Amino acid sequence: MAGGRTIAFLLILALTRSQAAVAQVQDLSALRQAVSQAGGRVIVTLKSTRGAAIRAPGSPPIAPDEMNAIQGRLETGYPLKVLNQVSLIGALVATMSDADVGRLAADTNVASIEPDVK
Repeated sequence: MAGGRTIAFLLILALTRSQAAVAQVQDLSALRQAVSQAGGRVIVTLKSTRGAAIRAPGSPPIAPDEMNAIQGRLETGYPLKVLNQVSLIGALVATMSDADVGRLAADTNVASIEPDVK
């Protein structure tokens, strides 16, 4: 019986992910437009490559050394200019072209990209 539940769970998970992928593609054009309207200013929320870890309350989600390494790699690999780090939430404030949003969003260390609307 547990095997059947596992298969059902995996099937639901796969369907959910494929629906999420379709929604992401549809939202990409809206995100590009929003980034353009924000003058290319974005907030890039990062995710750690080190996986989940137990952290003390109030500690940043990404260790400072990893945050610096991710920032350096993103600045080198993408046309992205980082203006500020927001270590409390594990994010970068940056400027970039709206045309490059899709490529950056696909990076393994990028959890989300949002336009930085003033």
